[in-house]
Amino acid sequence: ELGQPVRSLQRSLSNEETSLSELVRAVRVREACQLLEAGELSLTQIGFWCGFSDSAHFSRDFKKSLGMPPSVYRASSLG
Repeated sequence: ELGQPVRSLQRSLSNEETSLSELVRAVRVREACQLLEAGELSLTQIGFWCGFSDSAHFSRDFKKSLGMPPSVYRASSLG
């Protein structure tokens, strides 16, 4: 379905009560969760690896999505 015109994609996402930016954030946060659980990279590295422009943006979007900052998620997944 990603081969469709942008407007069609936006309409489809709207029907699902989401937006392209929310979908992108969800994919980035899901990838960040996997990297946080692996415990090998720093939070800054994970943020940049997942496409966030800076650490503050990564932390803000992660917390908005999961209700906790990435550092707390990492501690709970490793501990």
